[in-house]
Amino acid sequence: MKFITGQAALKIKNNVIISDLHIGVEKELALKGVNIPLHWTIQKINNLLKPGEDLIIGGDAKHIIVSPGTRTPTPNQLNLQTLRQLLEKIKCEKITIVKGNHDTQIEKIESKKISVVKELFLRENNKTYAILHGHAWPSEKALQTDYLIISHEHPGIKFSGEYGYLWKEKVWVIGKVKRNAERKTTGKQTVIIMPSFSDFTGMNVFNQPKRGIEANHKLSSLSPVIKHLVNVGDCEAVLLNGLNIGKIKNLEKNA
Repeated sequence: MKFITGQAALKIKNNVIISDLHIGVEKELALKGVNIPLHWTIQKINNLLKPGEDLIIGGDAKHIIVSPGTRTPTPNQLNLQTLRQLLEKIKCEKITIVKGNHDTQIEKIESKKISVVKELFLRENNKTYAILHGHAWPSEKALQTDYLIISHEHPGIKFSGEYGYLWKEKVWVIGKVKRNAERKTTGKQTVIIMPSFSDFTGMNVFNQPKRGIEANHKLSSLSPVIKHLVNVGDCEAVLLNGLNIGKIKNLEKNA
């Protein structure tokens, strides 16, 4: 496994893994007067991929949550045909989407190139990896792997400057899954919480009490992995440039 410096992306074997693209959020922003091309994220992905690499999207490929009975999208909803056309422009042979909570009906865009799964399992150098979005409980099989890779949370760290200036940075959150008899976890598994690949979705500040992290969820629930199986304060935060800035509990004074 390799973290790709400067990107919210990692690589396992020949697979580049990203998450939380939220394609279609551009239409929502356009209604507020912010005009961003729909293909912005696609270009960013194509600049990232190298020849021979496949793409894994760890959930929330699209943005607006559409109920199963919806036939005609509202102006800020991206229809599935447009989503398929955009994803087909990604320069790789295979795209696997690990379904997220925003990905309602996304199975309809499956093709020779695009597949949709609930969880994905990889193996490299005798290490096992489970990739899932994280909005729901992982399977028992996923909780027995060496690495549990989830997203859903858009993690970030808030910093304060000398004169009260505040800013946020995307981070990888890396820690251990607690030992839990009910879920049959051993306490040895590493959890990796992926930052959002999209530039337009905002961040959930992690250097604050867990109740504050949970309060940021307006349309979905906090990941049960984070809520029940991870001590956020003991996790380490790593910036996209690779700098490990330490345990989150030691960064709370910056929030």
